[in-house]
Amino acid sequence: MDPELCLNAVCALYRQQISRNKFSSMSKNDKKRITALGVFLCDEDRENKLKRTISEVGPEDLWRCKTLSIQYYCQIYGIYNSKKDHLFCPGAAIWKLSSS
Repeated sequence: MDPELCLNAVCALYRQQISRNKFSSMSKNDKKRITALGVFLCDEDRENKLKRTISEVGPEDLWRCKTLSIQYYCQIYGIYNSKKDHLFCPGAAIWKLSSS
């Protein structure tokens, strides 16, 4: 499993969480974990995009991101497939390269 993809997936869940499109199927603990990880991973970015690198993320946080990505893969795929999150959709890698 690609670690950076997992980090981006958690950031997408975080952006979804803080928007109006919250997931009611998530446990309160998972919502708290996603919020804490999202705040850390986005590092106060105004668009809440991933700012931390793999080397800046500890092994426990990386494991938690992988676990959440697996657990919420249906929601993550829904975010990706809907193309409503411009930071986590088809073509986002191209957009990311052009904005660097």
